[in-house]
Amino acid sequence: MPAVVETRSLRKQYHLGDVTVEALRGVDFTAAQGEFVAIMGPSGSGKSTLLHLLGGLDSASGGDVLLDGRSYAQMSDDELTITRRRQIGFIFQFFNLLPTLTAAENVALPLTIDGQRPDSAHVMSLLEQVGLADRKDHKPHQLSGGQQQRVAIARALVARPKIVLADEPTGNLDSQSGQAVLDLLRRASREQGQTMVMVTHDHRAAASADRVVFLKDGQTVNMVSLDDTGGKTRTQTVAAVMTEVGL
Repeated sequence: MPAVVETRSLRKQYHLGDVTVEALRGVDFTAAQGEFVAIMGPSGSGKSTLLHLLGGLDSASGGDVLLDGRSYAQMSDDELTITRRRQIGFIFQFFNLLPTLTAAENVALPLTIDGQRPDSAHVMSLLEQVGLADRKDHKPHQLSGGQQQRVAIARALVARPKIVLADEPTGNLDSQSGQAVLDLLRRASREQGQTMVMVTHDHRAAASADRVVFLKDGQTVNMVSLDDTGGKTRTQTVAAVMTEVGL
């Protein structure tokens, strides 16, 4: 499958006084349509930086990001803003739901911000898919952490984006709620053909992906496909590569 999103020799530097920090050092990354890719690495490896650059939330110091063959570097600020709104869905560790809005209103928010009139049937369909149709009028404080994250997933999918970027989406959830979230992401990639890119520190969460990319010191150090694990479980395969690369 052709790449939906890719990076070419992507670099990111941060300047802290007289010190220059190399967060990414020439990373080449691709994700195809419908593929679920996990990015793993220790703190400071550059995994969150990579996710932010893929989402157009930060600018690169060198190299480029391409979405459907379109270069971020060649987009104007307005074009990049529209691309983020319409082509990219975001899921964060802390949900980021607006407390004054209902579940349905939070799901519809990306369309409202984009000046579109939300399709209530589409919003309800997404809430049904994440098992929360009966909670459509509940506000975030009336929902559990797992339910709030499922609302956030529906919100990320509402604009039918090409790619969904998830930053530690199970980090604040218990194991049962976390697995339910991972199952939803995997189902969206399978049934809707949406590309999923997830940053995680948890090898059990990464085992839900089709492929795991390992970063260390701002560089790609390994990659493993989980389609054929040679008799090991997916979790064992991810854990073994983590040990191999010293994570």
